[in-house]
Amino acid sequence: MNGAIDWLGQNADKSIDELKAEAADAAETDTKVTTTSLETGAVAMSYVCGECGKKFRNMVEVQFHANKR
Repeated sequence: MNGAIDWLGQNADKSIDELKAEAADAAETDTKVTTTSLETGAVAMSYVCGECGKKFRNMVEVQFHANKR
């Protein structure tokens, strides 16, 4: 919880657009994406973090994980 309070203090003077731009930049530079070929007709059932190997069910979980790092 202290991390959230610190973050709020550091970013209190920034606009929503600035925060979104920073988050997008951080996601692009900090996230490693690895792809694996699927067999014909196969469907991917999860996403996997390229750094820690944790699996996620949807893109919302992936984005949350990337923003935490």
